Amino acid sequence: MFAFAMVGIAATTSLAQEQSSGDQSSAGSVPIEQSIQSDDAAGGGRLTQDAAELFPQLATPNFGDQLSAGPDGFSDWQLTGASDEAAEADHADAGSPAPKEAEPFRDGDYVVQWQAWIDAEPESDQAIAELVFRAVPDKGFHVYASSVTGEESSTAFALTDKSDLAVGAPNTKNEVVSKVLFEGLPPIRFHEGTVTWRLPVRINANSKTGTAELKGLITYQACTDTSCRQPVALEFVAPMKIDVAAKSAAAAGPIRLTSTAFGPAADQAASLNWVDKAIDSEPVDAAAPVPSIDQPEDEYSFATMLFFAFIGGIILNVMPCVLPVVGLKVMSFVEQAGEDRKRVFMLNMVYALGILSVFALLAVLAVVAGLSWGEQFTFFPLKLGLTLVLFALALSYLGVWEIPVPGMASGKVSQDLQQREGYAGAFSKGIFATILATPCSGPLLGTIFGLSIFLSGPEKFLVMMTVGLGMAVPYLLIGLNPKLVAWLPKPGGWMETFKEFLAFLLLGTVAFFFAGFADDLKLPVFVSLIGVWFGCWIVGRVPNWETVQKRVFAWAGGLAAAAVIGIGSFVALAPVDDEMGWVPYSEARLQALHDEGRTVMLDFTASWCVNCKINSKFAIDTEKTRELVDELDAVPMLADWSDRNDQIKSKLAELRSNSIPLLVVFPGSDPAEPIILRDLVSQTSVLDALRKAGPSVDSQIAKGSGNTSRQLVTTR
Repeated sequence: MFAFAMVGIAATTSLAQEQSSGDQSSAGSVPIEQSIQSDDAAGGGRLTQDAAELFPQLATPNFGDQLSAGPDGFSDWQLTGASDEAAEADHADAGSPAPKEAEPFRDGDYVVQWQAWIDAEPESDQAIAELVFRAVPDKGFHVYASSVTGEESSTAFALTDKSDLAVGAPNTKNEVVSKVLFEGLPPIRFHEGTVTWRLPVRINANSKTGTAELKGLITYQACTDTSCRQPVALEFVAPMKIDVAAKSAAAAGPIRLTSTAFGPAADQAASLNWVDKAIDSEPVDAAAPVPSIDQPEDEYSFATMLFFAFIGGIILNVMPCVLPVVGLKVMSFVEQAGEDRKRVFMLNMVYALGILSVFALLAVLAVVAGLSWGEQFTFFPLKLGLTLVLFALALSYLGVWEIPVPGMASGKVSQDLQQREGYAGAFSKGIFATILATPCSGPLLGTIFGLSIFLSGPEKFLVMMTVGLGMAVPYLLIGLNPKLVAWLPKPGGWMETFKEFLAFLLLGTVAFFFAGFADDLKLPVFVSLIGVWFGCWIVGRVPNWETVQKRVFAWAGGLAAAAVIGIGSFVALAPVDDEMGWVPYSEARLQALHDEGRTVMLDFTASWCVNCKINSKFAIDTEKTRELVDELDAVPMLADWSDRNDQIKSKLAELRSNSIPLLVVFPGSDPAEPIILRDLVSQTSVLDALRKAGPSVDSQIAKGSGNTSRQLVTTR
């Protein structure tokens, strides 16, 4: 699935640089298309300069000569670049200023800031209002053009609940930059700088007077000219007051933006048919559907790809991701010295089958499900499982426990298991080595996998299997001729030291995977690793020479302990969906809510505060509290003190507190008399405080909102 994105990134990089240099040239400069296409009149078929930069492996002297030989090479794969007529638009023009209630939203430390609001004076004559979304990328980044069908490389909008209203596709006045990598390949479309989208809203036959909430999601990705960040997603809830008779609408509150998981959001964006065509024509900047791409019938070019795929597979054996398992295989070569050549060959054959079995599975997934190289690591269960297994393997290398598989055992006491590598151990090593190779594309493979988007399903399968064959062939050659590793030292004490060294390489791999987890999942993952450690320690307390009964009890206890700790960590520590709709704390926002007469529940919390988490789970962020907050039309506000924040500290001092947890409920009718709950709270006390504060009121009824002095009412 990321193949198009990979090619698109390269296109954006190269062509943006080309355009930048072209902008500074004289008025008589050569157009982009002419400047980077090969000269057909001069013989054609040569790679352009930009293509050579993007695919240096294809620009070797021999390969270039072969390409220039005629139309049987890659002559049809010329790099072109084109931009929309308005590529030089003033992207700094972000449109009208955002209203004060449009609080900036950023997904953690992601490089795009969002603002959203409801415009009751729409630009479209057919609309009663417009949902306005503004994306402000950090310096050097850009976002893709919009889409209503969830294409790759797009900012995809989707309405999941239109509340009996008609909603049109997103439109923008910001110019779209369009870049093309290969002729026939769909262009990459993006916006430079800030971009504002408007979604028109109209009354239809089913609309009703009253309050309506439009709900939806946006998937987006930020890129520079050289790389892209991980795609992310957000959800939005837009409350509106609808008057059917007057055909008018107004904001019933700010649009609430919250982060959400990208995978499910992308699935929804691709599957929902939500645009009401009657209200709007085609979206101004929606990415065009991906056309079919016909690969030229070029036997030689495909053979060249297979050659590079084979070489890339060989190189995978020395990539950092694979070294720990390959090191274990090197130890098995040492142990095989002097054994029957037929057995040595079979062991290496089984190891190669382990490699090819994983590549066969990846090839099937690539053809059937469109799964790209390494994309399996975007699935959390697989990434978590592999991280835990690698950690357990590292503990085995360090002697905490022993794997009861011939050829995989590592303890000093398991001499029988160490001396003879079994077929199960060899096959397992091949599988592990291949799985660990997939995060590393290595030299050549990035180019090959990028070009594979032109191939048919069977051709993709053959390319993937050729990579696997390349990775497996060194072991097949060693099996045929064991003298190739005669230079290895004889078995001895050095093997124990080498094995323990490999354990630290494995732990480095675990750290690499751990860094890839979302920040809010790192704590439960870390606790799960501790659970695996504890489980392995229990297993290791009973050596492999003990009775079967003792070993079964040890394994049962170790697995149970690891499972309980791991599952418990995610139940207790994993983040929960923000169904409450928390608004980030700012003093300006709080004062604005006071002025509007809104009842506000302000929760002071922090990631390091254990009691805060207990309060949140059992008393504050609960279904009963959410129902009462909705009933009172109150606003839940969160003051996150995980990191130093002088504004939050000042607010705590104003409320005569220097510690958390602290829950403050400001009545909408009189915010000068807040109700304060300190330390651990109960569900009943929270509900009582909300009921005592009462519902939100009209802003003209609210009193004392401008007075900073407070009469503090403490409730236990």
